[in-house]
Amino acid sequence: MEKGLMEQSIQNMIKVIGKEVDRNLPAQLLDIVDFHAKTGVVSALAGAIPAVGELAALTASIGNIWVMYARINKFVGIEFSDNVLKTLASGVVSNLAGAFVGRLVIAAALAMVPGIGTAGAIAIVALATYQVTKLSALIYFKIMTEIFESERKNYTAEELKRMAEKVSSDIDIDEANESFEREYDKKKSAGEFEKR
Repeated sequence: MEKGLMEQSIQNMIKVIGKEVDRNLPAQLLDIVDFHAKTGVVSALAGAIPAVGELAALTASIGNIWVMYARINKFVGIEFSDNVLKTLASGVVSNLAGAFVGRLVIAAALAMVPGIGTAGAIAIVALATYQVTKLSALIYFKIMTEIFESERKNYTAEELKRMAEKVSSDIDIDEANESFEREYDKKKSAGEFEKR
């Protein structure tokens, strides 16, 4: 199930694209998502500033997610302006923030304790950043599926934000977070987030 949620979402989108796609597209899209999830984690691990770094890491993830969306668009052949993508990424992360606010408060409190507290805060923020990135991708693939199904060419940022809200409410965030946490733990154990 670790990649099952993402793979299923990608497969659903590909079914409605309505044109022949490269058979490597699902793997390429998964690679994009994994790259950006890892980038978010490494940034969170590197940028720990007690009591400030938690929010900064989550805020920085908006830029990372925006670039991920742009890369996904390039692969599936759809264009949105940078402003629309930035607005959408901000909106998706804002919608997801409620699921993470408790952890960020705990991380901020832990960060005030030098040493082990800061390490605990960094661990919490790294996992949260990974999950937010993965959830943002999952939501985006579902938005893309709706766009391809409708065959409309133009959407306003507001229309996309409403679509993101609807799609977000259809996802079991807790279940997805548990799945992404298991995936994160496996990758962390394998040393995938260590700086090189």
